[in-house]
Amino acid sequence: MKLRIVLAGDHPFVLLGIRAKFSMGENLEVVAEAASAAELLRLLVYTSCDVLVTDFATPGKACRRKTACG
Repeated sequence: MKLRIVLAGDHPFVLLGIRAKFSMGENLEVVAEAASAAELLRLLVYTSCDVLVTDFATPGKACRRKTACG
């Protein structure tokens, strides 16, 4: 069973690098990415994950309130 990961952050190249590192793990799968807090919250309604990797400087305060994967 793969560990399902959601990435969130406002720096596309950072997300690209993190996604590349996770893709090297055979038991890891990045299932979604969000570029803002609002996008992350919308995404988590429909996307289940085991791990949420987020940049807490992502625009929007809502990101700081959501601490668990949907």
